Amino acid sequence: MVQIGKEITVGGIRLQSNILMAPLAGYTCFPFRLMVERLGAGTAYTEMVSSDGLKYDDRATAKLLYTDEREKLKCVQLLGSVPMVFEHSRMPTSYYGRMDLNNLLPPWYNRGR
Repeated sequence: MVQIGKEITVGGIRLQSNILMAPLAGYTCFPFRLMVERLGAGTAYTEMVSSDGLKYDDRATAKLLYTDEREKLKCVQLLGSVPMVFEHSRMPTSYYGRMDLNNLLPPWYNRGR
């Protein structure tokens, strides 16, 4: 039987709990992430953040990324299809402890198949 709330190590990062909260569109704002962390989650991700939104300094994207020192392990999931956009986006990488990249296939990939 799995013990809920047990310490675990994932990818070299030690987490206080084995309860991990994935990105949830419309829910994982900063106050929600703080709440689930206080309720025992080992980590809580931001909503999926578009690399295009970062590239163009979009206000809504900045709001999704908001965090401060109260959030212990800061985790973000970036979404995009163009590697160069990831590279040139204005992501404050030094502020986040964990970053997942979702590199989607470009729209033209499946054309003609």
